[in-house]
Amino acid sequence: MDLQEHRDVKTLVIAFDTLQVLGFVLTLALLAPALLSPNVKRTVTWFGMIVSGIVYCASYSILMFIGAQGDQEPSTGVCLFQACLVHATPVFCVSCVLSFVVELLASFLLTSLGKSPPRATPIILLVLSFILSLFVLLDTLMMGLKDPKHVRRNGSHLYCHLTTSTLVLVFCVLGVIISLATMIAEVVILIIIRKTMINLKRQPSSPSIELPTHLFVRLFSFSCAFCVVSSREYSTNRCGCDFWHPKRHLVLFLSTRAGS
Repeated sequence: MDLQEHRDVKTLVIAFDTLQVLGFVLTLALLAPALLSPNVKRTVTWFGMIVSGIVYCASYSILMFIGAQGDQEPSTGVCLFQACLVHATPVFCVSCVLSFVVELLASFLLTSLGKSPPRATPIILLVLSFILSLFVLLDTLMMGLKDPKHVRRNGSHLYCHLTTSTLVLVFCVLGVIISLATMIAEVVILIIIRKTMINLKRQPSSPSIELPTHLFVRLFSFSCAFCVVSSREYSTNRCGCDFWHPKRHLVLFLSTRAGS
């Protein structure tokens, strides 16, 4: 590696670590008011979505914390541990987002029918998200234990991951499917909101409709589309845009503020 390539890699490592730490701190800051203030009400699935973002950022920062992003190779155990998290947490993130959106959609539909959503629904959705990500984690762990040579740092030494393209592609396809399901649910929510706004505007005594509500839901949908694009990029280029995922959670939070 010549001097210019070394500088380029060092710049990439600094940018990657900065964005991961920034995502971790910002997402943690979003969680703090909901935990500390009695006036801030959030659903269980919202907490799951935010916590998944915190875990995601932390999992990609392991090599940074132990100083193993340079010439020093991390131990096999640490590398396998991070690889398990690196492949499991993206699925956990998009699953938690889908859980939040499904709960929101169920609330819209049942409320329009004059019914209350079952209280156990959010817990069931989160448990399913956890089981799905646990499945990915165990698959990665078994592959790493079976053939440790497939677990190594990526080309820029940013993090450890699996080098088995087939299994990684399966994980990426799973993430894309979940993200597409989230966008479909978001489209349904947008249709419901739009119809509700039209009906309310036709009523002479209707309350004022706030534009940010509709705008933030569209922003939420855009963030899910970004998940699909970045998952596709990850499947073809593992040094792609992984470090942009944590910032998605800031967009997701802001897009839910209007509905709080």
